[in-house]
Amino acid sequence: MKNTSSSNLKSTILLFIFFSIFNLSVLAEDKIGADIYEVGKLSNGNDVVGSRKDIKVIGTNAACMNCHRKSGMGSVEGNIQAPPITGRFLFRNDDRLFVTMDPRSGKRFNQYHDAYTEKSLELAITQGINVNGQPMSELMPRYSLTDSEMKSLINYLSNLSQKRSPGVDEEKIHFATIVTPDVDEKQKQILITMMNAIFGQKNGSTITGKTQNRRHMVNAAQFVLGTEKKWDYELWQLEGDPSTWKDQLEKLYAKKPVFAVLSGIGRSEWNPVSQFCETTKLPCLFPSVDFSADNSNYYNIYFQKGVPLEIDALLTFIKRNPIAGKMIEIHNHEKITQLSANYLRSKAPGFKLNQINLDEISSDSLQSILNKTNNDDLVFLNLKPKDLALISGMTIGTSNIYTSGRLLNDQFNLIPKELVSKLKILYPYELPDDRLASLDYFHKWMRINQMPIENEPLQSEIFFASEFVSDIIADMLDNLYRDYLIERIEDMSNRMERGKTEQRERTREGLRLTSRNPRGTQEQVSTQADDIAISEKVKESGKQDQLFGRGTSIYPRLNLSIGQRYASKGIYIVTFEPSTNDLVPHLNKISDWVVPN
Repeated sequence: MKNTSSSNLKSTILLFIFFSIFNLSVLAEDKIGADIYEVGKLSNGNDVVGSRKDIKVIGTNAACMNCHRKSGMGSVEGNIQAPPITGRFLFRNDDRLFVTMDPRSGKRFNQYHDAYTEKSLELAITQGINVNGQPMSELMPRYSLTDSEMKSLINYLSNLSQKRSPGVDEEKIHFATIVTPDVDEKQKQILITMMNAIFGQKNGSTITGKTQNRRHMVNAAQFVLGTEKKWDYELWQLEGDPSTWKDQLEKLYAKKPVFAVLSGIGRSEWNPVSQFCETTKLPCLFPSVDFSADNSNYYNIYFQKGVPLEIDALLTFIKRNPIAGKMIEIHNHEKITQLSANYLRSKAPGFKLNQINLDEISSDSLQSILNKTNNDDLVFLNLKPKDLALISGMTIGTSNIYTSGRLLNDQFNLIPKELVSKLKILYPYELPDDRLASLDYFHKWMRINQMPIENEPLQSEIFFASEFVSDIIADMLDNLYRDYLIERIEDMSNRMERGKTEQRERTREGLRLTSRNPRGTQEQVSTQADDIAISEKVKESGKQDQLFGRGTSIYPRLNLSIGQRYASKGIYIVTFEPSTNDLVPHLNKISDWVVPN
């Protein structure tokens, strides 16, 4: 009996050792394949070498990911397709093998080819001969790899983007939206109300699976494959100190994994959220945040940096228009202003910088400092609108007085009257007069859903994020991989001229139904005067041709490319001109679009 027990124990130990060694060898092979694919490095540390005719490509320039992207789902450069090269597409072990290759054309799909074998794939990689025996494009390098390196690369491709990412099932795509503790209840309710309406509208017009009963247009591949899915979302409300957010997010994600974080609000600290998303490889898409200064992200994509963008742009503007004196920056104990003060300090070593905490200086001392300034100096009021009143009665010697447009948040009515004619605003949005046309569709959507415009920057950001991501996912078909989602968003610059988005088609019928009602609801009737006023303003600006041709963004320029994570990259510097017309505040540009150096 003892011999049998001893024998069983030895067998168990041997099996454990065998599988441990096997798993380690598999991991090592995956690492070798990943390094070849992503960074052009061999297991011995040497560079991968390939050739295009007589031109050598070496190391990172030879990495497969440059053309076929991190997901392996391919790319388009001009009229040249770099096709999908994941195992599903190479070996054709699936019947759902469609990829929308070119975001500029919804009908341009990947080209069909016969299934590769490992042998024919090796021939393609080393000699540029495809599965049909034809020469491949000369843009495809011919690589020199050993048998073991080839095996590792093919194994890596076989497993690349094989399964849908977490947060996706047969019927639904699951999202989260994140709210940090510093967000006030009113803004949180705006987010919830809009997300409920957007997701309800999306799901109300979505029929999953293959069916003829469509109530809106989908693209041809969506129709054939039946790839449409409904959406749901979880509100991840963070609490307490930022040092505890990581644990909170891990528990929320473990309870219900999501495909991506969509929108969300952060009014000061956001870095723990971005770090969590980066570690989890979870896309975090277009949150409304006031402070983002992390440039090392892959999975976090923003509208803009918030106050750091304004500071960078101000420093660039000063370098182009030098001041001979000092810069005085005034903040207080508010977290966002302290983060911004620290950021300014790190970015302005060459300036004579005097930083003042409003909560730690007497009014008389501050007045003395400000009274001694002249036009060689600059004062940056790094304060929220409600705190500007603490400065308003003071005499400031310089006319160079700046404040944050992001923190002002279009609350021009909160600017103390003593500062109205003096303030220069670092303004990250399209000017109100100019954005009437671009936000026309957004305003109509809000009106149909009987939602008042309470915070136009926030509400338009939530709307754009949802509409844009809906359009992206529609084009992804059944290829629901997080890396591929990021890559499609990076192609934003190729999509912005397409005009109608998939989500916009969903709402268009609602617009028609509203217009057919000759009387309308009381809410609709009451907004007709606003419609007329806005239309007149658009005509005055000469932009009436843009009413239905532009996007739904409050930003004048949104653009991304590979590796970029901030879609809006500049600001205007403006002054505020009080007006009896509260519908459209009037701002005057005193600078062109300032993009930081």
